[in-house]
Amino acid sequence: MSLDPALPVHLILGDERLLVDRALSALVEAALGGPTSGFNYSSYLAGETPLAAMSTARTVPMMVRRQVVLIREFENANKELCGAVLEYLGSPSDSTLLVLTGRKLPPSGGKINNLAKKIGAVSRFKAGSQKPVPFATDYARSQGCRLDNSGARMLVQLVGSDLGVLRSEINKLICYIGGKGSIRSEDVEAICSVVAEARIWDLTDALIRRDTDKAMAATHRMLEEGQASHRLLSTVTWQFRQILELQDDLRNGRSPGGTWSRAPSSKIQAAQRLLRKRPLSASRVMRSLADANQAFNRSRAGDRRVFEGLILELTAD
Repeated sequence: MSLDPALPVHLILGDERLLVDRALSALVEAALGGPTSGFNYSSYLAGETPLAAMSTARTVPMMVRRQVVLIREFENANKELCGAVLEYLGSPSDSTLLVLTGRKLPPSGGKINNLAKKIGAVSRFKAGSQKPVPFATDYARSQGCRLDNSGARMLVQLVGSDLGVLRSEINKLICYIGGKGSIRSEDVEAICSVVAEARIWDLTDALIRRDTDKAMAATHRMLEEGQASHRLLSTVTWQFRQILELQDDLRNGRSPGGTWSRAPSSKIQAAQRLLRKRPLSASRVMRSLADANQAFNRSRAGDRRVFEGLILELTAD
């Protein structure tokens, strides 16, 4: 990836937010050579007064030699903005670095992509192409702690593969163990699963009951609070695995094992009552979850719509 700040335009795309943010920060720092200010840095959202960004890009900056004009969430750019960007790139300002960033190109962004490759640089960071388990172990090591592969895999199961979220959760774990030493799987479960369950049990309970209204209400509440769809899918998947294990124990007359062996008896009994009344089809549930995970990487409808579709499918009789 080229971070040449002398180029007139950089297109930075991808759903791996940590790497996108790192590339963006490095590029802005290289372009400005110091802190940002109102004179050398302007940021806009593609869906909100976007043409103002192009006006700023054409304006010679005051009191500084070069400015950065950033347009975020470029996937929301309409035809008018795409046309204005194309027109600008035909004769870009020598004093402006235009940065376009978002999860993906907008529908009218193909020509912009081609022109950006020709006169500037294009970088892509896809979550599906990253390796979250090695990232987790490497990041823990960089902070002076040890996280083995089994602990890293459990962490990814609980919180998802978003590298920014993983970094945040590992920082919590480092504090939990006192800042140094080894992070065990037990530590991961103690810190991360409690948060996951507290945020999503209402949804899981509604899914088992096949209560569409309550499941959709819980889904919308968490999405509106800023929960990422990928993370919600990972947490739902983890909880369903635990519930299916409990159902298997119940059918075979075994005492609850695994996570359930440490759960309050009231919660175990409530889950068992639900499973006796509405048994789950393991193959159907896991197939639906796997299909949703694949759809996240290829659907044009957006992650939120895919997740909502999963909820409707899981609550259908």
